[in-house]
Amino acid sequence: MKMKLAAIAAIVAPVAFGGAAQAADPFVVKVAYTAPATSPTWTKYWSAWTDKVNKESGGTIEIQPFHGGRLANMANMYDRLSKGVFEVGYGLQAMIGGKFPKTAVSELPFLAAYGRDAAAALWRLQELGLLGDEYAEVHPISLFVYPQISLQLNKPVKTLEDMKGIKLSVSGKVAADIMQSLDAVAVAMGPADIYQAASRGVIDGAAMQWTGVLQFKIHEVTKYHLNVQLGSSAGYMLMNKDAYAKLPAKGRSVLDANSGYAVSRAFGAALDGIAEEQYATVSKMSGHTMASLDAKELERWVARVTPLIDEWAKATPNGEKILAAFKAEVAKSMAMK
Repeated sequence: MKMKLAAIAAIVAPVAFGGAAQAADPFVVKVAYTAPATSPTWTKYWSAWTDKVNKESGGTIEIQPFHGGRLANMANMYDRLSKGVFEVGYGLQAMIGGKFPKTAVSELPFLAAYGRDAAAALWRLQELGLLGDEYAEVHPISLFVYPQISLQLNKPVKTLEDMKGIKLSVSGKVAADIMQSLDAVAVAMGPADIYQAASRGVIDGAAMQWTGVLQFKIHEVTKYHLNVQLGSSAGYMLMNKDAYAKLPAKGRSVLDANSGYAVSRAFGAALDGIAEEQYATVSKMSGHTMASLDAKELERWVARVTPLIDEWAKATPNGEKILAAFKAEVAKSMAMK
């Protein structure tokens, strides 16, 4: 009888307690990503980053991307992230009016030629506490900056006088201020709306980085491309603070190791590469003109927008210190290999 009971126990035990023996289900981290899975920002950086984090976490967390605006768009991304609709969101600070005035230092013109260096500087400012409580409600994974804005136009622009009255799409207040300082008319709209607006003559072109020209087909409605450093756009990969606190210890450790300065700077470099590739592709297309300002004309443009930089520093709390620190961190990043 004892032998029979022992045999039964040997069979029942794995069934009764099998759940405890198995590994716990991973903590699912939903990522709201507005661009499609085919976008270069995903395929050239965040896809590999996701695979790396999932692998290193050893099954403790599982990052699941939701592409193409299925969970949020740029306008409501931060709000839905804060409310816990998803765990991580990818977006632009400029789309959240009044929330990130100090972060806007990275959007000013002629301060950083490359997204890599601007991204490194922006993260460092946050790390040093110079951005105040702008990110207190969330947990930053990466703060990055796109390459400088160029002008994608349907007509030639060679001088400041040519800018007068030209209607250009912009994605944020700083970009709008820059265009207005150059006597252009700033029209606020998202990149997905530019194609139709330009094709219908609502705008004469777009003030936008080369990172989005091909996927939004801007090259089909603009043929004159003026390369000039007219500011930028800051971006973020942020996590809901409560969700971060609930991560299993190993998963949190892995996420921390794949966040911060190095990740921000590396993604900034990836954005630079995307911009260079798209520029090269369009430059080989028939009918397109790739233009730059001559040295004297460039000095005129710099002189025109410099007061805007000074005004930003004066109007922003601790603005002058933030601006000086941003420039210094850009220089440090430029000196790195």
